[in-house]
Amino acid sequence: MRYYYDDGEGRKGPASARELRRLLEEGGLTPDSWIRPENSATWRRWADTEFEEDEAPRPGGFLSRLSAAQKAALAIACLLLLPLALAGLLLFLALKALRGLFQPAGRAG
Repeated sequence: MRYYYDDGEGRKGPASARELRRLLEEGGLTPDSWIRPENSATWRRWADTEFEEDEAPRPGGFLSRLSAAQKAALAIACLLLLPLALAGLLLFLALKALRGLFQPAGRAG
């Protein structure tokens, strides 16, 4: 199913539900934007429009916009950075403990 839409600058389309979802995520459309199915003469607000189940625009987060290769690269980066972050934390705690050992008596550090 394809849809016409009004983005505030005029009526445009037709566009797929996927394209409409992208426009919504990018701020080009809002839940108050007007949408009309290609086979209908009735305009409805986005929030009141019933999309076909297989094309229903669902809000997506950051990860939904990444390709499989980008998701894999992100996972590898996280796996490599996590041990480095933990090592840095352990080094910090060790240095803080050593610093406490060499403080003059009666002095808190």
